[in-house]
Amino acid sequence: EKGFPFEDSQTESDLNDLKVFLNPTDGKLSMFYKERLSTYFEESNGQLKVKETSKVQFSDEFIAYLNNAFNLRKSLFGTNPTPKFEYEFRLNPVKDALIEVKIDGQTITSEGTASTKLSFPAGTAAETGVFMSLASTSGTSSTSGTALPTNSSANSSPANVNTTNTSKFLQNSNVSSSSNEPLKFPGNWGLFRFIDAGAPQKQPGGEYLLTYNLGGKKVAAIVKPSGGDLFDKTIFRSLKAPQNLLK
Repeated sequence: EKGFPFEDSQTESDLNDLKVFLNPTDGKLSMFYKERLSTYFEESNGQLKVKETSKVQFSDEFIAYLNNAFNLRKSLFGTNPTPKFEYEFRLNPVKDALIEVKIDGQTITSEGTASTKLSFPAGTAAETGVFMSLASTSGTSSTSGTALPTNSSANSSPANVNTTNTSKFLQNSNVSSSSNEPLKFPGNWGLFRFIDAGAPQKQPGGEYLLTYNLGGKKVAAIVKPSGGDLFDKTIFRSLKAPQNLLK
């Protein structure tokens, strides 16, 4: 639980270490639970709890730790032996500008109106991290400058969306660049730093509105997790090793 995104840090958590520890096939925690703990627990409403007949009484913090760890495992791995978190991303049109975002090697521009399906982490051959740049200011505008439909998952303006539910990721002020210098979020966890920097606002449909300022242009984007919500910061931050296993 060291490094970003488990804590506010310039250093990053090792994704391979997380795989070795948590993967559902032969991860250390998964195997430890299966071989040593499963006989003491049962599932109720999606949560593990100690069986009433158990002679071993585990501490509340250890039970919470197991539930939080397996919640992260479900969102990050599903039933796969390797991490695979799927999500959709879309840039909203920007007047008189063309914005380009490269997410783990895949390029998306503000010209398109459809969401792009992506997955985390990047493939072994892909460039990791997120880079947003101002590709053109020559008057180029997506879809002739028309706004996207204002439904729950495709609002084109912060003024038209619910901003009452703020993502649990770091609530920094929106990343701003008055120059044409690109915004850079390198590394395996760059996607989550990019989401964090966009001051994410969760919408009723489960998607997040992200806002940035690049070259004097206000840039809005929509990102939506397809399964478990790894964009909710608490899924990482709640995973703290317990001090005691037993009561």
